[in-house]
This record gives sequence, C-alpha cells and structure tokens, in this order.
Amino acid sequence: MILPELGVGIIYFPGLYFLLEMAQDTIDAIEVEPQTFWYKSRSQDSGYRLNQDVIQQLSQFKQPKIVHGVGFPIGGTTPFRFELPTHIQGNDRRS
Repeated sequence: MILPELGVGIIYFPGLYFLLEMAQDTIDAIEVEPQTFWYKSRSQDSGYRLNQDVIQQLSQFKQPKIVHGVGFPIGGTTPFRFELPTHIQGNDRRS
C-alpha cells in the first residue's frame, strides 16, 4: 500500500490549540495520542473517559489526523481492533 505524503505535522496536545489555530496554513497534518486526553471517570463502571471537548477542538481543523496510541496503534494501514476499550471505539473514523 502506498501512503500519501502528508507534509509538515505537529503532535497535538491541548496547550497547542491557539498556536495551531494561528498557524493552520503552515501545518499539513496533526498527530493525536488520545490517551493524553483521558481523565479519571467518576463512574464505577469505567476507569477513564475521553475528553470530548478536546476531540471537538480537533475536529475544527481541516488537516488530516494521524491517531495512534501510546502503547498500541489505533489507526493506520490495518483494520481497527474493536476489542479495544469502549472509550477509544468510535473515534477511529473522525477527521
């Protein structure tokens, strides 16, 4: 499989939001590690939750997102593994 060249990218975390907003035209791709957006759940049934506010912020940017886990791949050239935790499922197809 031949993958397209994405150009200049940046690893995103919430503190870079305003920088990315100002420099949108100079950044071609955004790398995302969703574990950095997890927070401890107050619910007994789930250990962690994904901060949806950060996901909403990211969706405002037109650049392609490269999503991967700190300890395992989430997206890429292989199919998504649906046995992953439920807070990751459903985020594999967002732009």
